[in-house]
Amino acid sequence: MVLTDSGETSEREIDDHIDLIAKTSSGAPVSVQVLAGVAIRESRFTLEVRGAEGWVKLDGNHPGGVQVGDLTLSASV
Repeated sequence: MVLTDSGETSEREIDDHIDLIAKTSSGAPVSVQVLAGVAIRESRFTLEVRGAEGWVKLDGNHPGGVQVGDLTLSASV
C-alpha cells in the first residue's frame, strides 16, 4: 500500500477494517463497512453512553451492520 501523504510503501500487518460513507455519481448516499478477519459471531455493534445517573446502550449483532439487523435499546433507568 502506498501512503498518500508521504508516498512511502507500507506492508499490511493486520486485517482490514474499512468504514466508508460516500456519494455515487448520481448523488445517492452509500455506506459500507468491511470487517475482514472477524468471525460472523463476533461482528457485534455496541454503543454505550454512561452518565452520572445511569447508562443507555444500543446493541446489534447482524453481520450486515446496524443498517441491516435488529437493534436492542436498553437503559439502567
